Parts: sequence; C-alpha cells; structure tokens
Amino acid sequence: RNIDQISNIVLDMLIYSRERKPKYEMVDPNSLVKEVVELMENRARLSAVDMVLDLSPSIGEVAMDRSAIHRCLLNLISNAIDACTLEGLTNGKGTVIIKTDRPPGWGVRFQVIDNGTGMDEETQKRIFTDFFTTKGYKGTGLGLPVTHKIVEEHNGILEFQSAPGKGTTFALLLPSALSPGPLAS
Repeated sequence: RNIDQISNIVLDMLIYSRERKPKYEMVDPNSLVKEVVELMENRARLSAVDMVLDLSPSIGEVAMDRSAIHRCLLNLISNAIDACTLEGLTNGKGTVIIKTDRPPGWGVRFQVIDNGTGMDEETQKRIFTDFFTTKGYKGTGLGLPVTHKIVEEHNGILEFQSAPGKGTTFALLLPSALSPGPLAS
C-alpha cells in the first residue's frame, strides 16, 4: 500500500513536470471506465461507498492517450470516494456514479458524481493549484492539477459543479477525432 502511494506520487510529479504529447490510440471509453472502477472497487467497499456505472452503449471508440486518461479517471474517482468518507457526509450512504455519454460536438464525456461533502467557494477556487489539498497528510495536492494538465493536452475540458453538503460532479470532455487539434495536424 505504501509503495503504491509512493509510486503514484512520483508518477504524478513526473506527469506534471514534463511537457508531453498524448500518445493517441482508439479506445473504448466504457472499457476504460470499467478497468478503473475494478481497480477502485476494494477501496470503495472498505470505505462503504457504492460505485454505480451509467455507461452509454452508443459512444464507440474515441482517440485518446489511454494511460493518461486512465490516470485522470483514477484521480477523479479516488477524490470522489474520499469526499464520501470525509466527516460531514449528510446524504446517507456514500455513492459515486460514473457516467459516459457523447454530447454534440464531443467524442466522449466522462462524469464522476459523488454525494460527498462538496466544496465551498474558497476550495473551488484553489483545486487546480499545485499542492493544494483538503485531505491533510493523505493528499499530495497533485491529482487535480495533473488531471487538468492531461485534459488540456488532449484539447479537452475539465469542469465541475459543487456545493457544500450537495456533493460534486466532475465532467471530463474529450474532442471527437474530427475536431481540430493534435489529431488533425
């Protein structure tokens, strides 16, 4: 467990400190979500958090850097589980919903929705700041900055909605292969 934590911190620091171009391949977003959820299942169970999948069957493959987007989903789901286990969960049992769909003009939208503690305005302003964490010694403050950087490298968008006591929704949108960007050049 400690070795995993250390290697994750090192990996986040390497990703964050380097300029990198995504290594694009065609990926089934739903398979990728299932892979990440499988990795997180034990942790969610130990934290008494239910994970629910709501995957659109009609998305098809999307061009992305598989390991980089895997890392993003891992970070978002990990944060959602943590938010459901922090003091002050007021919405009953912790639940994390992972959804996929394809909004017009996009390749895929991944959504990670939790009914955890939510974030106040001050926290929301700082979540993409390097080394900012609400988790004390448990957090590095690199997960969201790394995720944001990877999404930007994909010409995607990372957005969120949150309110104290209402939980948080993160949406990660990636362009379709037809949109201008690194694939077109």
